[in-house]
Amino acid sequence: MENGYAAERMRRRQISILLAAVGIPVISLFSVIDFLEGARLELFVDLVLIAVLLVALVAIFRHDQDRQAYLIGLNVISLGVLYNVSLGAGNESALYWVFVLPLLLFFFLGRRDGLFSLLIVIAGMALLLFLPDLLHTYDYGLKTGLRFSLSFLFVAVVGYGLESSRDRFSRMLQEEQAELLHEKADLEEALLQIKTLHGLLPICASCKKIRDDRGYWQQIESYLYEHADARFSHGICPDCAKKLYPGLKVYDETGEQGGA
Repeated sequence: MENGYAAERMRRRQISILLAAVGIPVISLFSVIDFLEGARLELFVDLVLIAVLLVALVAIFRHDQDRQAYLIGLNVISLGVLYNVSLGAGNESALYWVFVLPLLLFFFLGRRDGLFSLLIVIAGMALLLFLPDLLHTYDYGLKTGLRFSLSFLFVAVVGYGLESSRDRFSRMLQEEQAELLHEKADLEEALLQIKTLHGLLPICASCKKIRDDRGYWQQIESYLYEHADARFSHGICPDCAKKLYPGLKVYDETGEQGGA
């Protein structure tokens, strides 16, 4: 589980670096264009987005606040994009950036939190596209609103499906890894028991009891049964038979066991 969490954390950190490395220069270029065009509100949003990316990187790599950085940073970015949409920024090109939000939200926040944040974005877009007079925002027209809504819904469903699939297979791999670790532990324990029988065994020279690792003396049958899962059936050897039962012919001349 810990290895899976560490791998997932590293995966998101790598993409966050890529996002900042590409996003900051692109947004900076837009801010220059907005400055030259005198679009002060759009310029302000651009600067806020750059600041959010930089602060998020510091929170992730310096303070290890990955979850908080993703949650706060992405929601602020979503609000910034919605604000640009409300202004009709870039001659309506602000709409294009909304398509990126479902992928980012699901990737960094996961299926549950990503869906919650996405529903907020959907609600905001519905207000901006279909009730512009109510909010006094840029009017994209009904046809553009409908076309965008269908396209955005498609991207959102695909993003949710991809994250659900990744999450499901990630859980399966973690369960398989846990089972393999459990089997490995069992095999190592069994191997350790086998190796114990190959070591130096303290045995009594008189009664033949064996001293175990805890210092207790055990009958050799009990010790081998515990460490090797062996079973014993008792008999008597020819030498002991002659010594203990001299009047009985337990074995014949060939050493084969006969009737008593």
